[in-house]
Amino acid sequence: MRRKTLLCSLFLAICTTGWAQDDEAMKGWMKATAGTVGSLRKNLEAKTNDAAVTDAKKLEDLFGNSVEYWTKKGVSDASGWAKDAQTAAAKVATAAAAGDTDAGTAAMKGVTGSCKGCHEAHREKAADGSFKIK
Repeated sequence: MRRKTLLCSLFLAICTTGWAQDDEAMKGWMKATAGTVGSLRKNLEAKTNDAAVTDAKKLEDLFGNSVEYWTKKGVSDASGWAKDAQTAAAKVATAAAAGDTDAGTAAMKGVTGSCKGCHEAHREKAADGSFKIK
């Protein structure tokens, strides 16, 4: 009995550590996303299409990580928003590659709109001013 309890405790500790690491990775992706969205917006405004394509493809990858994260956690609304943002980022990349910054800018609304919904549902402000995942 004592051995079973020890094994269960060890298993729980490993699982909890894995989730904590995933949460830290997610926070890193979200910080990278914020910076990349800002860069993409500036590149679209300046009509620097090659840089905009690079930013949009980076966002596709970051949102792909988010899709996996939320899918593993079983949070379907968040994984859906992340997938929508990933699709919108792909549209931005395609438009920028074609030199159509107006279409790229329009597609950006799909990226930022998805962010807002997910943040409102799954992010909360801690007492120290930082944010944590719900």
